[in-house]
Amino acid sequence: LPFIWKRLQKKGIIFLDELFSAKYSLRICSPWISKNYLEKLISLSNNSVQIFLITSKDQYGYNIIELLDKEQTKHKINHKFTPSREVHSKIYVIDDGFSIIGSANLTESGLDREQDNHVAYTKDGNDVKKCSIIFDDLFKKL
Repeated sequence: LPFIWKRLQKKGIIFLDELFSAKYSLRICSPWISKNYLEKLISLSNNSVQIFLITSKDQYGYNIIELLDKEQTKHKINHKFTPSREVHSKIYVIDDGFSIIGSANLTESGLDREQDNHVAYTKDGNDVKKCSIIFDDLFKKL
């Protein structure tokens, strides 16, 4: 894919602005997700953003299963769990119009460390569609 390479600004500001401005849909594959970012995703799903999530059950400091189950009465995040060692991919597709592939997990530490701030991103429709297909194939396999 002919992505544009760009280092995220400090703490992934560009990335987070795009992610949490989603209006319709999100596809997220991130083995690690901070609790506060998961809570923001839950809020987005409460506002009718359709979310598909691939992550690990092994989160630091909170029980992701309990949090998702507790919130599922209000809205639904379609999620699949996989051991963090089995899926290392970080894929983010926002409103089928913007995609990001990189090394940063959806955590404060992942977005703050410079070595995890290198990502490939694109708004090219064909490339975004390819990223969506990669994500969807992975989601179906789990």
